[in-house]
Amino acid sequence: MKKTIATLWVFAISFVLAALAMNAEARAHALDRTLSFRELTNQMQTPEEIARYMWRNFQFESDQTNFGKEEYWQTAQEFLQNRRGDCEDFAIFANEMLKLNGVSSFILNIYGSGGFAHTVCVFKENGRYSVIDGTQVLHFKSKSITDLMSKIYPFWKEGAIVSATPYSTQGEILTQFSKQNKSRRHLAMSA
Repeated sequence: MKKTIATLWVFAISFVLAALAMNAEARAHALDRTLSFRELTNQMQTPEEIARYMWRNFQFESDQTNFGKEEYWQTAQEFLQNRRGDCEDFAIFANEMLKLNGVSSFILNIYGSGGFAHTVCVFKENGRYSVIDGTQVLHFKSKSITDLMSKIYPFWKEGAIVSATPYSTQGEILTQFSKQNKSRRHLAMSA
């Protein structure tokens, strides 16, 4: 009889603790969905926290599926509302979150043969470059942008630091890189 009562108590306590833990996670997840962009910056102050939030709350979806266009760059606020986007949308969101938290960051486009194109958010950590790539943080600790691009995609041919232009289909190229040449200044629209 004592064993049965003890077993019931252990089961009841385990059940209550599990329910509390699940309820806390559900509340945190629901809270994430109701916070404004500015309020989220208080919750997420590191690259890891930003990437974790994007992993839990956003889905990858092509611009064609999402907007019926080949290319469309959402603002960070628009991405927060839609919760769907492609690589540049993740990069723009991460870049805005890092900047609001005082972290030096920028958006980097990488191009390779066969139509390869990818966008990441680059940030500096102890004077070295690392990235938020979609929903993961990659601590490459590269000394230069060209070294960083080689670590992200070894077959890169060109790259560009870009500025996101609100409600556009593209970003503005600030600095362009080529494997053959040194970096050069270029003020045209990116692809």
